[in-house]
Amino acid sequence: MSRRVRFAFIFGVLSIVTLAGGMPAGAAPDGVQEKKAEIQAAQERLQEIQTKASVSYETYNSALLGLNDLDEKIDGSKKDLTQAEERVAEAQKNLEDAAAQVYKSGNVGFIDVLVGSEDFSEFASRLKLWVRLLGEERDRFEVVLEARNDLKADQAKLEEQRDRRVATLKSAVKEKEQAEDAASEAEDYLQSLSGDLRAEIQAAAAQRAADAQAAAEAAVEKAAVEKTGPAPAPEMAQVAQVAPQASQSDLRAERKAAEQRAAERADKRAAADAAAKKAERQAELAAKEAAEKKSAKREAAQKRAEEQRAQAEAARQAAKEAAIEQAAAERAAERAAQRETAKKAAEEQAAAEQAAAEQQAAEQAAADQAAAEQAAAEQTTPEATTPETTAPESTVPEATTPAPEPAPSTGGGSCGDTFGGVQPYVAEVGCAVRAQFGLETIYGYRAGDPGDHGTGRALDFMVYSDSALGDQVAEYLLANQSEFGISYIIWQQRINFGSGWQPMEDRGSITANHYDHVHASFY
Repeated sequence: MSRRVRFAFIFGVLSIVTLAGGMPAGAAPDGVQEKKAEIQAAQERLQEIQTKASVSYETYNSALLGLNDLDEKIDGSKKDLTQAEERVAEAQKNLEDAAAQVYKSGNVGFIDVLVGSEDFSEFASRLKLWVRLLGEERDRFEVVLEARNDLKADQAKLEEQRDRRVATLKSAVKEKEQAEDAASEAEDYLQSLSGDLRAEIQAAAAQRAADAQAAAEAAVEKAAVEKTGPAPAPEMAQVAQVAPQASQSDLRAERKAAEQRAAERADKRAAADAAAKKAERQAELAAKEAAEKKSAKREAAQKRAEEQRAQAEAARQAAKEAAIEQAAAERAAERAAQRETAKKAAEEQAAAEQAAAEQQAAEQAAADQAAAEQAAAEQTTPEATTPETTAPESTVPEATTPAPEPAPSTGGGSCGDTFGGVQPYVAEVGCAVRAQFGLETIYGYRAGDPGDHGTGRALDFMVYSDSALGDQVAEYLLANQSEFGISYIIWQQRINFGSGWQPMEDRGSITANHYDHVHASFY
């Protein structure tokens, strides 16, 4: 049996052992009744081991989840920063082209326009026209540059957060190792119990899982009728670059007034007016061409980003399917080994029973012979009688093999989502919470996880920075704890087994301390 499956089996059995002390005396078999006093004394220790191990695994999983999410954000920020650098270079080139265009046209037309002015007012108007054209292009460049600088600052913050999360993950790995030691201690105790007691515990575990699934399905039907809740948390917004549109109304008015005044004067100013119009048309065409190029580049970048996201999603799906297939192969090998062990134990028990019967028959024959010899020696006349003997039935209990832990199911809940492949009744709870609050991001089964996520008995409800929504989700789960089959809930560095919130130690990050998601583990 693999370490992951063995841990999941032990923790499932511990939950039932804790409840075994409260079973009615009349309903418990003889073996369970004899162990009842011992189980009662060990309840507190088993509960302590289970809590420590579950919380340690959850801390490790949360730290790993937070690190993976942060890595995705860093990759996204790098792509955004690259695109921003391209936009800055493009805006700078447009500004330089506009300045060069003014200079080139100024060698003839611009100088003629200024020299041909009859008064200072007309000179100032024409000069203002050229300055405003350059100023607007300069404003576009400043907006793009400021957005690029903001992206750089955000990326530096993300890198700093990642360093802190790596340190937190190292600490969580140590706690995971301690949890594995605690699980080994619990396994040793369970192996000391009799086969009858283990069989009774497994039957109670199966019944409890069935009750939890039925209660979850009823809760989903009720939630579908009374569906209320806030809209899904918005995804992170991408930086949008909004370039100011050049307003040409004032410029046209000034140009029209200047042209009217120039027309009233002598023919010597006609050339100056024509040069001004030509320069303005060139500037407008340059701005229009730059806008078209910018739009085409933006569309191409968006298309590339969509293709990359599709490829990444396909790779994640393939990895998930491979992990499910590997887990199924491991479970099949474990079941085959268990069947072989059970067969061997049955053969050994049959051989032992046969040897015991042969030995008992030999002893009885020896006793009969001794009685006959004694009767002959005493010359007794009464007829010797030999009581009929029957070999007692063997009291050796039949070998029992612990049922393997149920594998994560690929069947979805009523909403059609499997949440990665969790148990059916756990998927029903995920659908109920989604229907009640509109949550879109809910994590469940994780292949290779030695804790509740690895057996499909845990859900993470992501609320991110919406603490009010997290409070509502936690209260909803606590209100339906027994119907949903929930063993405990973690939210905002606190844990609740149904009897009130208890503080937890600082794990080093928002995700590890469960400030951005509510965790629920199931029996």
